[in-house]
Amino acid sequence: MFKVRGQKDNISEYKIYNDEVVFKNKKSLFEKSLYIGKLEINETKTTGFQVVGDSVIFSNWENETFNYDIKSKTKVKLNFQQIGVNLFNNKPLYRNESNYFLENKKGGVIIIPDEFIDGVVFIDNNELYNCSTSHLQAFSLPQAAPKWQFDLAELGTWLYDKTEERPYEIDKFIGVWENQLLVSCFSGLIIALDIATGQLLHQWSAYDAPSVMGVYSESHINPSFCSALDAANNTLVGFSRFTMWHIDLSTGQLGTVNLAKAFEKENILAIKRTSGFVLTSSHYIITAEMNDIADVDYRLDCLIAIHKETHNIDWIHPFSDSEGLANNVPQYANGKLYQLDRDNTLHIFEKE
Repeated sequence: MFKVRGQKDNISEYKIYNDEVVFKNKKSLFEKSLYIGKLEINETKTTGFQVVGDSVIFSNWENETFNYDIKSKTKVKLNFQQIGVNLFNNKPLYRNESNYFLENKKGGVIIIPDEFIDGVVFIDNNELYNCSTSHLQAFSLPQAAPKWQFDLAELGTWLYDKTEERPYEIDKFIGVWENQLLVSCFSGLIIALDIATGQLLHQWSAYDAPSVMGVYSESHINPSFCSALDAANNTLVGFSRFTMWHIDLSTGQLGTVNLAKAFEKENILAIKRTSGFVLTSSHYIITAEMNDIADVDYRLDCLIAIHKETHNIDWIHPFSDSEGLANNVPQYANGKLYQLDRDNTLHIFEKE
């Protein structure tokens, strides 16, 4: 499926623009430079950056933010202090001392007061969702007018370590599918709320049948692992060690696939704990752990491609001990696959 194309060293953070890598180098805090390919576009003190269309928007430690036009190679200073760490609807979220700013459809900005960005935040179209330890709220932009509130107490409690009752807490917003806001809880519960009213529509946690691999058994969604919205197939997909679970969002049906046999055949032990994976039209590409053939008691990290239909492992790339992956998530663009290792080397693969 993929072959090694090359690698780039000394990278602390990266994003993709066409065939170029936009990245910060791995230097000391105030010496981080920003590059697009071999071209340096900011010499030092780079903090955050985003690639939006044909622009690289970046900030520095002096609370200055710039828009660098990739095609014209020109730089313009913006009236914001910092660029946010996430894009919302492919638009940047900016920060000044007491407000956040989001571009609207007409090219202006929506001013969002600082208090609305506390906690876990998700923005979709003109709706802002945030959560505290006890409730989840929705606000209509640009006025940040309250729309609805969902109290997490409605979900009851869960058993920590099978003995201690604890209230549910929000882990992350997964995304929006049609009229449903999909939210993951730390305890391994996923809920769907009506985006217009906040009504609880669905909740998923337990599998119909446990998945087994050797002496290990799994029966619930594991919050330590990852999930992603496969909107093209109306499906929410997630992985937990040797289990792939999938929710048909049109029916609400939760199903599972036990990957144990496919893993054992390829010497794979389990999916790594990670915050995401790549979705292509035919495969899920995710990080995993495998046995070192030379030392069966030692584990190596690897990248694997799981076929969406057959669930076979169609491609594996093992990394050496010095190339461990930590929790870095792969990226895929224009037929190329990118994976950053824990020593800040970016490995680049291309389709064969």
